[in-house]
Amino acid sequence: MPAPAPLESTFYVYPEDLVGEGPPVVLDALRDRAGVRGVNLAVTYHASRALHPHNPAGAVFYSDPGVLAFPLDPALWRASRLRPGAPSAAGDLLAELCAGAGERGMDTNAWTVFFHSDRLGFEHPDCATRSAFGDPFSTDLCPANPVVQEYAHTLVESVARHPVRDIRAESLHYHPWRHGYHHEFQFVQLRPLDELLLGLCFCEHCRAVARGAGIDIDAVQRVTRSTLEERFAAAPEADPENAEPTLEDLRRLAGADLDRFLAERARVVTSLTAALRRRAEAHGTSLTFVDLTGVVKPAPVGEAASLSIDNGWRNGMDAAALAKEGSAIAALAYGAGVGDLAADLDGYLRRVPADRLTVSLLPWWPDCLDATVLAEKVGEIRARAIPRVDFWNYGLVPSAALDWVRQALGEP
Repeated sequence: MPAPAPLESTFYVYPEDLVGEGPPVVLDALRDRAGVRGVNLAVTYHASRALHPHNPAGAVFYSDPGVLAFPLDPALWRASRLRPGAPSAAGDLLAELCAGAGERGMDTNAWTVFFHSDRLGFEHPDCATRSAFGDPFSTDLCPANPVVQEYAHTLVESVARHPVRDIRAESLHYHPWRHGYHHEFQFVQLRPLDELLLGLCFCEHCRAVARGAGIDIDAVQRVTRSTLEERFAAAPEADPENAEPTLEDLRRLAGADLDRFLAERARVVTSLTAALRRRAEAHGTSLTFVDLTGVVKPAPVGEAASLSIDNGWRNGMDAAALAKEGSAIAALAYGAGVGDLAADLDGYLRRVPADRLTVSLLPWWPDCLDATVLAEKVGEIRARAIPRVDFWNYGLVPSAALDWVRQALGEP
């Protein structure tokens, strides 16, 4: 029996990994110890506080909102009202990494966060998504907004001018209510249905998209508001409803218009992704849509988690439509057990060709308690002829995780 084809494999890294350890050290560790052949550098990211267990520059790092791993071309951004943050004080880390990776026969991919921003929505509230009450979600830019779309195009153009193989496009969609900002407070007992409704965008551009499709968006917004207002006034329950809403539940709540509104959101995301992919390809760079559904998908208490592929609509994502128009998809499989991972992969493969899939794994605790579990997960990916696997994240896992990765990949 012939040996299985080697997987294309990469590790995600942060700029602070390169600053603290130096690009040569990181690249040698990834190639020689982990056995991967590519690196995904966070070229623009949101604010975070992270524990880095093997960084000689320190253990705890705060990422500045929107900091860039490369300098901006002023001429390219002159007409853009939205602009990413300032370049890193360390200089053009992306160019340095591309050069070092090329010398080692490795690929460099640009891990690019688009619409989850700690800064731009505050500076430009007209570009943020808006709740049914008209409140701006200042950490989320709206995919239907033409200004936001032009920002995305310029960001792709900026990144694709570097010798990167692929743009790992994260946050190129709508976002749920949770994980929006730091130090979030909420003492209203929201059901999963309420959280879904609270995260919907009713900005002028989403409303225009809905009206263009013949949707009574005013009625949808009224039902959304009234449902939430009832919940805001409700007494707490000892055993609240934990079941995740289905599309049929939403039809019963607001008729077919809410269902159609969700479909229009997905159409906006699919169309924009296709346009950005074509822009990247004009520079010889591909673009992969990072599907966060596996991270935020519902897992009702006492019930098995539903498939990631069946929940993308919550964030305006239609994996089958993305694949049909030619986009590649990176499915984030963090937190999944081996059995859940296998079920999720089969779900994706019913709608997405295997050669357009990448699967991202966390190669350490809490997802993997030992090297055997990681090897089993990689085996599930390989058994389905999915050609690519990513590992997250070099700086956040102990160095021993690199050995687990090498073993799982079957590298000598």
